[in-house]
Amino acid sequence: MREYAVTRRGRSGRWMVVIGEKTYGEYLSEFAAIQDAVDAAYEDGRKGRASRVVIRATDGTESVRWVYGQDAYPYHETPSAFTISDDQRTT
Repeated sequence: MREYAVTRRGRSGRWMVVIGEKTYGEYLSEFAAIQDAVDAAYEDGRKGRASRVVIRATDGTESVRWVYGQDAYPYHETPSAFTISDDQRTT
């Protein structure tokens, strides 16, 4: 399964989407990063590749946010209650 991990990185604390070892984007909000990750995961799913979006804290805690074939598309949820606090950011 291809996993799109939404996380905060760096000093700026901007949101990123991590796929494997590659990092994409610099988003001002968690919600914007989730939307882009869901769009990409949806396209993968349409091509027959199992995919999901997770929220990943720097301590490794994960929360599955969206799974192709299980959750509605386009993504319409409100921003996550699972947020990453300032002390969980990488520096």
